[in-house]
Amino acid sequence: MTDLPSGWVSTTLGEIAETMLGKMLDRRKDTGEHPRPYLRNVNVQWGRIDLDDVLTMDIPPGQEDVFKLEVGDLLMCEGGEIGRCAIWNHEGRYMAFQKALHRVRPYGGIDSRYIRYLFEHLSREGRLLTFATGSTIKHLPQEQLRRVPVPLPPLAEQRRIVAALEDHLSRLDVAIISLQKGREKVELFRSMIRERLSSGQVSTSSAWSESGEAFLSRLRVGLDRAVRVRSRSSEGNRENSSELPALPDGWIWGKLNDLQAPEAGAITDGPFGSNLKSSHYTGEGPRVVRLQNIGDGEFIDERAHISPEHFADLRKHEVISGDLLVASLGAELPRCCVMPELKELAIVKADCIRVRLHPEVRADYLNLVLRSPTSRRRTADRIHGVGRPRLGLAEIRQLDVPIPPPEIQDELVEWANVHMDQADRVDAAIISAVSRGRHMRQSIFREAFSGRLVPQDPMDEPASVLLEKIKSEHAAVPAPKRRTRRTGLKAAEPISEGHTRPEDGTSPIVNIPAPSPLKGTPVQETLL
Repeated sequence: MTDLPSGWVSTTLGEIAETMLGKMLDRRKDTGEHPRPYLRNVNVQWGRIDLDDVLTMDIPPGQEDVFKLEVGDLLMCEGGEIGRCAIWNHEGRYMAFQKALHRVRPYGGIDSRYIRYLFEHLSREGRLLTFATGSTIKHLPQEQLRRVPVPLPPLAEQRRIVAALEDHLSRLDVAIISLQKGREKVELFRSMIRERLSSGQVSTSSAWSESGEAFLSRLRVGLDRAVRVRSRSSEGNRENSSELPALPDGWIWGKLNDLQAPEAGAITDGPFGSNLKSSHYTGEGPRVVRLQNIGDGEFIDERAHISPEHFADLRKHEVISGDLLVASLGAELPRCCVMPELKELAIVKADCIRVRLHPEVRADYLNLVLRSPTSRRRTADRIHGVGRPRLGLAEIRQLDVPIPPPEIQDELVEWANVHMDQADRVDAAIISAVSRGRHMRQSIFREAFSGRLVPQDPMDEPASVLLEKIKSEHAAVPAPKRRTRRTGLKAAEPISEGHTRPEDGTSPIVNIPAPSPLKGTPVQETLL
């Protein structure tokens, strides 16, 4: 912003607008005698104000005008996503605002919409962080807000810039929305692939010598010969088998517990999880597989480690490559993935279920089947917990699984992978296009606020003349008395008779003293 076009001038927000924080929320003074609606940080989004969830608070009659919003006022977030702003355009409706918001009321000759787009540009470029305070939650104090540099063009050019921005950005927004809908269709395609796989609606060419029923019986015999860790018998929980959809010839419905390896503890969670303390974790050593490692179909490489001594005590919960991992908590249950190749020791934590499958059962197949829409609908009535949805170990062992003949599992997985790869390529292309669209938005902003988006008109009154008018108007007005805790807030000075706010978003030149400008600071020179 250093090289400004002819007719532009560098200024600060405090020189061209009145700023004010909203009313402090005090529940102790909420008597209900003077309830008035007010806006919070959450109500103000980029370019729009959400009125679906508006609360009320006591505002005495003497303070109503102080915190009242007028058409054309710019509301800006003081905390959270600092600088997020929108313009109040609801004429005839009383609305106040809370202290978490700044009210920016531009002086005459300043278009609110120009300031709104400028702050979106500064926010997305990270430039507002220079003025923020706080290490964890960022805040934009009023004094700092007033110091934010503004490249100011003439009023006529402000309006041309706003018109051009709204034209370009509206078309860009339509394109991005269309791309996002494309991603939703890609996800529907993935769900369809999992659904067709789990219902047997896939043509296979492989001949099979053993039906799914014979295969399942053979697996059960192997399990009966081993020590079985089961909450209930699969045979005793097949009362809902008549409610399951029909499968192709050679397929059969079974339980996840039927497909485990013939060894003790093949399906296990980590009852030790609650005993793991922060002191047990180390910077290196055997891995701990936790809930955050289980994505929807993929393993997320978030690392945590424990000492070898702790691993030795918990060896029965070891995870190896190819194990099926099922999340017991969270959304989209059952959520699962396959453990990728491991080159280190690992154990599973309490919020995960490890399923070690029979060597003839493909973990990739079950990973697709358990996440199919039908499987999740059938599982919904088994999920318990209000705040944190949970599937217990017993429920996971009894998940219904369509079991095909073993010979065609590889062909089914290969068919699914081909289509999933196609979906992934389309999804990646859409993500890349959305990213380019976001970069294009910033490029449009850069062009706009450097004076290259629209041509300059030599007939426009220079912004320096406008700025001098604003300064002279406020230099003649004595500064109001500062408020104190004892005297409280003073009512805002009324707008002079005859001044009205134009419909185009600009403000009249009102007699409100501007704060003293701070010129030549390093921050301003950097941003300008």
